Amino acid sequence: MPGNLAASSNVTLLFNSAAGLVNPTTAGNYTLLVQTSAQPVNATSPSYAIDAPVPVVVGNITVEPDSIGKIASYNIPVTLGANGALAAGSGTITVTWPIDTQIPASIALSNVSVNGNNAAAVVTTPASRRAVVTVPNALTSGSNVTLLFNSAAGIVNPTAAGGYVLNVQTSAQPIDAASPTYDIFSEEPPPPLGTGALVHANTAGARFHKSNQSKVFYHDGAWWLAAYDGSEGDWFLWKYAAGAWTRTIFLESSSGARLDLVPDLANNRFFFLVSHDNDSKVGRAVYSAGAWTVQATTTLSGITHDSNDLPLTMALGKNGHLWVFRIDNGALRVLRSTDAGATWSSDTSLKSSLGSSDGMTDCVVFSSGGVNYVGVFYSVNATAGGVSYGFLKHDDNAALGTWTDESSELTFFGNERADSKLSALAASDGTVYLLTVNANASGSDPSNTLYKRASDGLWSKFKVNTANGTQQWRSPALAIDGSSNRLYVMGVRTSTPNQGQYKFCNIGSEGSLEAKAVTTIFANNTDNFDHLSAPAQPFSAASGMMLAAANLTGGTVWYNHIVSGAAKSSAPEEPVAAAAPIVEGAGVYPNPFNPETTIRFALVDDNDVRLQIFDIRGALVRTLVNRNLPRGIHEARWNGRDRAGNFV
Repeated sequence: MPGNLAASSNVTLLFNSAAGLVNPTTAGNYTLLVQTSAQPVNATSPSYAIDAPVPVVVGNITVEPDSIGKIASYNIPVTLGANGALAAGSGTITVTWPIDTQIPASIALSNVSVNGNNAAAVVTTPASRRAVVTVPNALTSGSNVTLLFNSAAGIVNPTAAGGYVLNVQTSAQPIDAASPTYDIFSEEPPPPLGTGALVHANTAGARFHKSNQSKVFYHDGAWWLAAYDGSEGDWFLWKYAAGAWTRTIFLESSSGARLDLVPDLANNRFFFLVSHDNDSKVGRAVYSAGAWTVQATTTLSGITHDSNDLPLTMALGKNGHLWVFRIDNGALRVLRSTDAGATWSSDTSLKSSLGSSDGMTDCVVFSSGGVNYVGVFYSVNATAGGVSYGFLKHDDNAALGTWTDESSELTFFGNERADSKLSALAASDGTVYLLTVNANASGSDPSNTLYKRASDGLWSKFKVNTANGTQQWRSPALAIDGSSNRLYVMGVRTSTPNQGQYKFCNIGSEGSLEAKAVTTIFANNTDNFDHLSAPAQPFSAASGMMLAAANLTGGTVWYNHIVSGAAKSSAPEEPVAAAAPIVEGAGVYPNPFNPETTIRFALVDDNDVRLQIFDIRGALVRTLVNRNLPRGIHEARWNGRDRAGNFV
């Protein structure tokens, strides 16, 4: 003791932070023991709490450019916690980038800023993809911080396209917080090219709508589109090849019809649904010697779309069965044909008391867990507290009336409710998407929501546009780029002039859509557009994406053939020093195998590992490992199935 202490005196013993004491690594209640030389028996302290560390909150990451292998700037917004203050010149922010991002050995202070001021210090560890930034100014608890690594910092994007997450922690909050997913793309966003009007395609009489129907598909090196010819007063199939449209076969005479095209390209044919306010029809066309011929048409007596002209939709199951869905008098109804549309089942109610007499449907075909399904979404104008979106699925091998209802999964973020406008699409891996238009949205409520049903049956939802954002959409539509594994969400903005717009993201990174900028795809001075139509099947880099819309002002059908730019090299822009190998030998046994194989590999040190299976075309089949592993020998088994549970 530095001085004498009297009996019965109160004493304060202080170990300051420089003493180097480290708290336990597990949160909980603890006690310590105290004794003195005069009282040499342990006394137990009252319980004191060690709290779990609270991470910072990381906002949406902005990467520019967001292409593979590019030197890029990273804008990282962070919100500090209630006890997260950082002192000037000593407080630090640590960023750890995901695997395959390249961090230079050193970064100049002028290339890193904290709230617009150059960093006080920057220390990088390239092997672990980490940068520790010392803040130049004091940051108070709860404050919003913008950490910017500009492009001169030399950070190189991953060489594989996909969704990525980085981690952030501070010296005051020393536990990693994961960022929202950000996308790195294989190409620059494709520019809209070739927008123009189809010759003679007059929507003033045809009423080219709505976006729950698909009027466009790709086959034999050409795009095909159903559109009304105002000069003839009939619906025709139009062909787009070599940059020009030509009119081909007659499909329907009624200007009030709504056509839905369902291709069956493996059998060189397509089916077309003529949704009508009188008797609807289903037709079949076959392809031979470069031309289509309508082979048969069947009338669906008494089957009509509703009084608000919300058209029927049709799907072709993987077992060859045709399905037609509609909302009628507040009920979801279905018809099925097992003989390519020649004969049809009776009109069957799947679900009644939907809360509104009118509504819209869209349908998808998908596989999950090795089972083939047809699924149908519905929307009705929401009543207070009522169910307004729904989804039912049907096993191809089940009886007509046997459906599984998953409607309870389609929940809302806030006060938004349904409008009777939707669009659905299925990806090749069994993932199902629904894009909606919402009513009653305010503040941060979404005006457009993307619902996702993963191939394992798990549901999630994502905001696309919000009520307090810069745009809200009607006429929703979806498309998938099968070559780049991208999802396109699109609609027509509600503010005038009404222009067609889209956003896109990598599949799996749907959470990034809310922060994405829009690209305009249909605009012409003050013209108003509506009723987008997109392909219901994934398109490829070879075909590009064909979109169509009604120009309400000019009374014409417009198209936009969007083609991707040249693919970017997977190599980084600048050579980097070769790193020590992280894998020391790998083997597969048995090889060949049936039905299962084991992949064995050894790590020379702790490291992040991503082990993936690709097919001969370079498409991802399955991810087996995607995490940090310790040094040593590891094994991963693969059962020969893809992400949807199907054998490959």
